[in-house]
Amino acid sequence: MPSPITVAVPMYGAVPDLTRCLSSIVNQSFHDIEILVIDDSDCQDCRAQGQVHRFLNTLPQNQKYRIHYIRHKSNMGCFEARRTAALHANGTYILYVDSDDELASPDACRILYETAIAYDSDMIIYSANLKGIADKLKEQDRLALEAGITHTFFDGNTSLPIWYHLFIKKTLPTLWFKCIRRQVLLDAFNEIPQLYCFNKEDLVISFFLSLFVKKYTVIDDKLYNYYIGGETSAAGKKTIKQWSNMCSASSGFTAMLLWLRDHQGEKPEYAELDKVIKPMYFSAIRECLTMYDLFVTPDEQDEVMAIINDSWGEKVVANVRRAMAEKQH
Repeated sequence: MPSPITVAVPMYGAVPDLTRCLSSIVNQSFHDIEILVIDDSDCQDCRAQGQVHRFLNTLPQNQKYRIHYIRHKSNMGCFEARRTAALHANGTYILYVDSDDELASPDACRILYETAIAYDSDMIIYSANLKGIADKLKEQDRLALEAGITHTFFDGNTSLPIWYHLFIKKTLPTLWFKCIRRQVLLDAFNEIPQLYCFNKEDLVISFFLSLFVKKYTVIDDKLYNYYIGGETSAAGKKTIKQWSNMCSASSGFTAMLLWLRDHQGEKPEYAELDKVIKPMYFSAIRECLTMYDLFVTPDEQDEVMAIINDSWGEKVVANVRRAMAEKQH
């Protein structure tokens, strides 16, 4: 029997707060949910698997059956972990919870499912609390993030298509505060080639989702605790692997831009989306180059620049670098 809701938790390696995350899901007042844990760790890294099994051992037998552990044969990236969840889910709706976050209310799944049924929605967008190192953010950045996770940008107007809010008004495209009809999510993934993508993967998924979501509902309930952090796109010195992960965003932008090129002229909104995605593409390259200038030491410069050029294209990177230099003068 399908479950009304599948809660999917993608993870990579050991997660200090995994117990907090899974406990917030297991202890939902709405019991008719399926829980999928997608382990995208490197093939030799069994830490996540051990954490999940230790958590299962703390549960009574009648709770364990709801949690299903799926492990990739190799590290495939955040994007493919989310796809795996959609392909294996039995729920009518899918709710993603990042492994270092948690559901903020024991009634979250009940509220989301009742809303979905009441409005026959393809997507329910809810609010979140900002946790973690928010006090270390610049005031402007903190206020912008809080506005995004409390949906100030929607202004109560859900008659506009979802792509308008996500890409014209630039509401946060993250998946972790969206409950999505599984069939719509599968339709979106069907348009996307396999991607090795660790950065901006939610932007890519939201782009393709916006092509298929016909009806969405926005609620004010704060049902999610988002613990700000992460190292993929954060400023600061990075390892070579972190540079590769950051630049993997290029594969997602390529998928979006190629799709728009292949479907240009079909609908007026595709031209609007193209006008938005292209500047975001160049902005991502500028972000890489800015971090390169600020944080890469001379002994690493050749290796890191090779990653940037291989990811975004040497000519494109050179053009962006030239434009940045001209703007400074």
